[in-house]
Amino acid sequence: MRAFRSWGRHFAGAALTASVFALVLPAQAANELAIKTLVDQAKFWQSKGRGDLAADAWKKLLSLDANNVEALSFLAQFESDNNRLEASRTYTDRLKQVQGGAAAARR
Repeated sequence: MRAFRSWGRHFAGAALTASVFALVLPAQAANELAIKTLVDQAKFWQSKGRGDLAADAWKKLLSLDANNVEALSFLAQFESDNNRLEASRTYTDRLKQVQGGAAAARR
């Protein structure tokens, strides 16, 4: 009887783990799709010379991925180009904290 109870607990644990994965994986895929969509949108607006709309897309992306080097780099430069030096410094500081961001922050 003990073996059955032990097996039942393991089965329940495995079922719970499978349920968590079933919920997390679609959410993760949706998040990745949203990030890709925002990157594409930002690059589109950049190519059209609309830095303001590109900045909006990059800021939305940062709400999903706070350490996105590309978004932080663009926003630091965009804010600097528009004489908003405090905002630029904020993005540059965040960029320096992100792994690999130190090289991008020097640009």
